[in-house]
Amino acid sequence: MVPDVLITHATIISMDRARRVFWDGALAIRNGQILDVGESKTLRSKYPKVKEAIDASNKLLLPGYINAHTHIAMALFRGLYTSEPGSIYSIMFPIEGSLEPEDVYYLGLLGAVECLKGGATCIADHYYFMEEVAQAINVVGLRAVLGHTIADRLAPFVGEREKKRAFRFIRDWREKNPRITPVLAPHSPETVSAETLRELKRMSDEEDILLHIHLAQSPQEVEYISQVYATTPVEFLDSIGFLRGNLLAAHSVFLSDSDIERLRSNQVSVVFCPTSQVSYLYSDVTPVPELLASGVRVVLGTDSAAGPGNMNILEEPRIASTVQLFRARENAQLSPQRILEMVTVDAAAALKLDGQIGSLEPGKRADLILIDLQNAALAPINDIYAAAVYGVIAPYIDTIMIDGEIVLSNGIVVGVDEKQLVEKAADIRTAVLKRALERHPDLSRSLTWQETRSLR
Repeated sequence: MVPDVLITHATIISMDRARRVFWDGALAIRNGQILDVGESKTLRSKYPKVKEAIDASNKLLLPGYINAHTHIAMALFRGLYTSEPGSIYSIMFPIEGSLEPEDVYYLGLLGAVECLKGGATCIADHYYFMEEVAQAINVVGLRAVLGHTIADRLAPFVGEREKKRAFRFIRDWREKNPRITPVLAPHSPETVSAETLRELKRMSDEEDILLHIHLAQSPQEVEYISQVYATTPVEFLDSIGFLRGNLLAAHSVFLSDSDIERLRSNQVSVVFCPTSQVSYLYSDVTPVPELLASGVRVVLGTDSAAGPGNMNILEEPRIASTVQLFRARENAQLSPQRILEMVTVDAAAALKLDGQIGSLEPGKRADLILIDLQNAALAPINDIYAAAVYGVIAPYIDTIMIDGEIVLSNGIVVGVDEKQLVEKAADIRTAVLKRALERHPDLSRSLTWQETRSLR
């Protein structure tokens, strides 16, 4: 069998079951799948003929990172305001109400480019106008788990129309593109009624569709659920049968010991978004050591680029480790290998894609990252996992492949005119904020936008 591509002489962190590392490794690709992984000498002998040979000397080969919670079209909010508690309600929701479908397409394209350049080959996105987000994802070539946001109150777009949009998106995209998996995306327990949550849970069970929800993410949510249902958000979802089955819970910051046990017993996967959570200025962040000690799967996401954030998943493992050390100190030490699992194999399992991605082994899709190791910030390499988690940054990325196709080379996203996209995004930003400020003049006091009076 002749491989389409044979990559040789790479240092390979396979993340396979044995967690094998190949110091002079090779990887063969055929029809978008990984055909073989092993030592360079062995694979060069086994496959003397190849269509394309890539010499990856002095490069690290990793499984593509999985960003398990994003809002890519929220690139609009980058540096737009100074962090404050409750900014979801006071800033984000009012501005989002001024978005149009075309805005979300271009902002989604901008965010997809940022995610890819930040090391993600797969994202899980939760937002409005998901049809437009999916079209943007198609252009960039990312693998994605996408859900149109459903809400009944508070959010900028609520009600039956949003449910219908969400259901139509699932119907239209289930078989449309093998790289895109549509899911159900209720916003949160405080914005979605118990009746709607039960309906979505039934649909999830009947059609085997993942549920992606924000859970226990803010003090406001915790207070609302306590007042209305006299429970915690986790207890409330458990009481209506929502926790059981395919559930991805973003944030999960405010958890009691009994909440953690409920998440464990129901096999819920939790997404820790350290940069985003710290920027909210809440009193805590996701209790990762406690969750892991209880047997809850924890994975990583960037959330949005709002405030001081970005969507660079390569940075989150290091930040996640640092935040947890600061929070819990003695019991919070996570090994570099454990952290890397959270953005590869564990994230793939959380998204129900572990048969396709998350590790470099035969039969899986060829989603991978090549990192240039000839950088002073990585030398000397004493622990290859530590180098990957603590040292690698986006500029060190040499190549990214998805389904064996090169989608990023030398920092350039294939098929996207980034300069033109940036200019378009600036125009959209201006138009959206003009509309938002007309509807909500008081927003101007919260924004750090430097063009409030002199718009481009």
